[in-house]
Amino acid sequence: MRAASRAPFNLTTPAEYSFSVKTGAALVVYREGVEVYSNFWKLSPYATITDCELLGVLEAVRWIVSTAGDEAWEIFTDSQAVLKILSSRSSTARWDKARQIYLSLSEIPGRVSLRWVPGHSSISANERADELAAKGASMREVSAETEISVRTLRRYQGEAGRLSLRKWWSDKRASLGTSVNDLFYCASHARLWIRGEVTAASSAVVFGRAPTPAHLYRCGVVNSPECDCGAPVGNTRHYLLSCPLLEQARNRVKGGVPYHLYKLIVDLKRRKSFNQLCSALMQYLDARRGLL
Repeated sequence: MRAASRAPFNLTTPAEYSFSVKTGAALVVYREGVEVYSNFWKLSPYATITDCELLGVLEAVRWIVSTAGDEAWEIFTDSQAVLKILSSRSSTARWDKARQIYLSLSEIPGRVSLRWVPGHSSISANERADELAAKGASMREVSAETEISVRTLRRYQGEAGRLSLRKWWSDKRASLGTSVNDLFYCASHARLWIRGEVTAASSAVVFGRAPTPAHLYRCGVVNSPECDCGAPVGNTRHYLLSCPLLEQARNRVKGGVPYHLYKLIVDLKRRKSFNQLCSALMQYLDARRGLL
């Protein structure tokens, strides 16, 4: 919330501050251009900007009800969302603090006006309110609890699910073939993989089961990881990107084979040609293994 200063009338200036999981709110009260009261609060980490804005307005109304006598007051805010909520009964009913504001204003009918002003307008009252809101956000302990909305709960649930999936994938990837690191950079790429056609050949290549010289060398089947083309390491990445023995198959991949192999997984339009490339690779490796 922000407000204009240098005004001849009485006004209150709520403010909000939010950075990462730090949220704060503040209130500055001016009477005829002179600051007469200020306060600030730290809100719960899950509090939204709207929660902070509503808290500022609510505390302003409470201060007016308890302190200001019969004077007329104006509350300035740069939050059009808050003004929209307070102007609609249906919206007010969905916000606990909005209901409290409505009930408090009913005790002093006609004495308080809500005004909108543009934010970040370099007004001294703005700067003062922002300073206090940031101070509130930096407090160690929460001083103003707020209800958590269903929308926020869903957001937290989604974030928790994504974190859990990332942890699972980081552990799972370590147990799979080395080529998985190139093709499934993150869990979201793994989810995209199953959306397109998955063939036995492409699955073997992606999950590190392709019998490349490097793979057979690690398993103790052959004495050298060298590719038949002369490359010192004949691994999956070498065959997909640069081995001249598969140049014709690579040329059929739409747009070419990207250096970052995970792009073949993300771009479903390339899936068909990628499957064909993997099929050609597996046919070559199977034929090669039969000659060993």
